[in-house]
Amino acid sequence: MNFRLFDGGKVRRAIKALEIQNEVNQTQLEQMQQQLILELSNTFALYQTRKKIFELNKSIHCFKRKSGNCSV
Repeated sequence: MNFRLFDGGKVRRAIKALEIQNEVNQTQLEQMQQQLILELSNTFALYQTRKKIFELNKSIHCFKRKSGNCSV
């Protein structure tokens, strides 16, 4: 059985490197979550705007049709 008492700090450095990588991964995950929230918010706002435009156009069309000024 071969067991080293001193490895030159190799295990400690490896553990520290993994801890740092874990912090980096966590930060990247948080950034991705924030980006997703922002993109979803923008997409929903665009949807709401387009929906309102559609409803306004529909109202205008119905108004023109009722008043006899419909050129469609």
